[in-house]
Amino acid sequence: ASVMSFIGAGDKLPLADWQALKENNQIPQVVIEFWPLDPNKNVLEEIADGDYDSIIRSYAQDIRSFSSPVFIRPFHEFNGWWYPWSVDSDAKANLFINAWSHLYEIFENEGATNAIFSFSPITSIDLDRVDWILSRIQDKVDVIAPDGYGPPYGGFFNELFTAVVQRLQKYEIPFII
Repeated sequence: ASVMSFIGAGDKLPLADWQALKENNQIPQVVIEFWPLDPNKNVLEEIADGDYDSIIRSYAQDIRSFSSPVFIRPFHEFNGWWYPWSVDSDAKANLFINAWSHLYEIFENEGATNAIFSFSPITSIDLDRVDWILSRIQDKVDVIAPDGYGPPYGGFFNELFTAVVQRLQKYEIPFII
């Protein structure tokens, strides 16, 4: 089992809570929400440019020290329009790839090999771009964990997940749904 928590970039990781999960054979899952530091700059650009490096490095060190698996879900629902890390153009797709790669490399350089990187698109929006992005970062993705919402926001399970699973299964990356 896995238990998810959300934090804003710069917030402390809930390590004490994670310890309790670990003792119950559960795997923590953390959604890190990166909000812009500079209102004149795209948050993906800020990450790729290193503006968040100290925060990311601290997370990587804490997760490495935790010494059990932790799912990391950066930039969840990136293919929607409601977050500052949303990807709605080819230019932003390239920023996403650079930001994801930069974040992943910091974790790798810090030896946080227990971090499990979760690629988390929303199920029903712009799967062409989602596929294109994943094709460029697939070696930096451990699981695909799409988000989908049932009624009243969307359909039922098969309606929500069939298209994204069929589209992305060619990468042979495990899915968590």
